[in-house]
Amino acid sequence: MSDYQEPLSPGLAPFRETFGTFAPEAIVFDCDGVLLNTQSLWEETQVEYLEARSLAMEEARRRWLVGRDVIDVVVAIAELTGEKPEDVGGSLKRSYFAKLAEDIPVLPGAAELLKAASSRIPVAVASNSNRAPLLSELADVGLLPYVDHVVSLDDVANPKPAPDIYVRACELLGVAPERALAIEDSETGAQAAAAAGCRLIVAPTIPGQRPEGELEIAAIGDPGLREWVATWPDRRGGYSPVYNALGLVRHEIPDAIVTDCDGLLLDTEALWTETQLKVLYDAGVTPTEEDLGALMGTTLEQTAEILGDMTGQEPARVEQIVTDDFQSRLGTNVPTMPGAREFLELAATKVPIAVASNSWHEILEKKLTAAGILGYFESLQSSSTVGNPKPAPDMYEAGAKALGCEPSRCLAFEDSPLGARAAKAAGMTLIGIPSTGQPIDVADLTLSSLSDPDLLAWVKSWPNRKQD
Repeated sequence: MSDYQEPLSPGLAPFRETFGTFAPEAIVFDCDGVLLNTQSLWEETQVEYLEARSLAMEEARRRWLVGRDVIDVVVAIAELTGEKPEDVGGSLKRSYFAKLAEDIPVLPGAAELLKAASSRIPVAVASNSNRAPLLSELADVGLLPYVDHVVSLDDVANPKPAPDIYVRACELLGVAPERALAIEDSETGAQAAAAAGCRLIVAPTIPGQRPEGELEIAAIGDPGLREWVATWPDRRGGYSPVYNALGLVRHEIPDAIVTDCDGLLLDTEALWTETQLKVLYDAGVTPTEEDLGALMGTTLEQTAEILGDMTGQEPARVEQIVTDDFQSRLGTNVPTMPGAREFLELAATKVPIAVASNSWHEILEKKLTAAGILGYFESLQSSSTVGNPKPAPDMYEAGAKALGCEPSRCLAFEDSPLGARAAKAAGMTLIGIPSTGQPIDVADLTLSSLSDPDLLAWVKSWPNRKQD
C-alpha cells in the first residue's frame, strides 16, 4: 500500500504545519486593522492632533496604546498636552469621524475571507470600539450581515488586553475558546485572545507592532489562509448568516423590552372586536371594513367616541357599555398568543420588560393577571398613566424611563400599525408581529409570531442585563 501523499500547496503549507488537523468550530475577528483599515486612520488622527501642538508621542508609549481602549488613548494625549480629557476626546472624535465619512477602507481580502469563513462556521467580531460606531462601520461597508455576533467595549467589564471580549465572543458562538480561531493585528489584541485560550493568527498592520501568535501572516488577504478556510468542515449546513431572518436587528442587543399587549401577548383582540360589534349591532349599525380599521388599537375613550358617533349615543354611555361587556367576556382565563408565554419566560431572565398598552389600566392589569403573565413585567404603561395614548410616543417613552433605559436602547414589539408608529416615534428598534393582516411598514423586522426560532435563539444569546 502506498504512503504517497499529495504535497501541500506553498500557501497552505504554513497553516498545516502550524495547526495540523485542527479545524476551528468558530472564528473571531478583531475589527480595526484586521477587517477595516480604521486603525491607521485612528493613528493618523492622533498624530495630527499632536503635531498641531508641536508634540509627539514617545514611541514606546505609542506602541503600548495601539489597540487599547479609546479612554486610555485620550488620557495619554491629555497628559501630554495638558488639556482636559473631555476636550481631547471630543476633538479626536470629530476628526476621526470626519475621516470615516470620507471613506471606511476595507483591508484587501478581508471581505472575501469573512464571507468564506462565515459560510462554514459561526463568526464574531471582537473589538475595543464602542458598539454603536462598530456596528455602523461594519454595516456601512456591507460586512455586518456575515457576522453572527459583535462584542464590543460596551459588552464586557474589561477591554483588551483582558480576555473578557474573547471569552464573551466564544460564549455567544457556543464554543470553547480552544476550539475557536482568533485573528489579531495588535499586541494588545493578541494578548487578549491568547489569555482567553483561543488559537491565534496575527497579521500586523501598524509599524512597530510585534504581536505574538501561533502563526504570523503578512496580510489578512493571504491566499493560503483562504485556501485553508476552504478545507474546513461545513458546520453551518450550508447556512449563510446573510440570510438570517433577523437581519441586522440581531446585532442590536437591547437593555430592555417594551411591548404591546393585545394581539401581541394576549389573544383578546377577538373579544374586543366582539364587544365593539355588539354595540353597533344593538344600535342597528352594520360596520364596514374601514369602520373596523378605524377602531383597531384605539383606547377605551377613543373607542367610545367612534362608536358614539356611529350609533348616535353619548360617549360616556358607550364607554360604560363597552367596559361592562368586555370585562364580562374576559372571565378568569385569558388566552395568550402563540409563543408569548415561552418568549416572556426566556426574555424576563435577560432584560427588564414593560407593557405599553392603550387599554385602561384596571383592565390591563386584570387581563395580564387572568393570563398568568403579570409577574414578567416591571412596569405597566396604559392610557391611564400617560398624557397621550398611541400613536403618540408617550407610553413607550414612559416604559423605557420606568425601566431606567434610554428608548434607543430598548426593543419594542407591536402587532398594529398604530402602535408601531408610537414605538418608532419613541426611537426604539421595532419588531412587528401583525395580528390583523395589516402590514407594519415602519418595523425594523417583521416576524410571524413570538415563537420564531431565530428570535428565541437570539434572545438566549443576550448577556444578562437584568438587575437583581
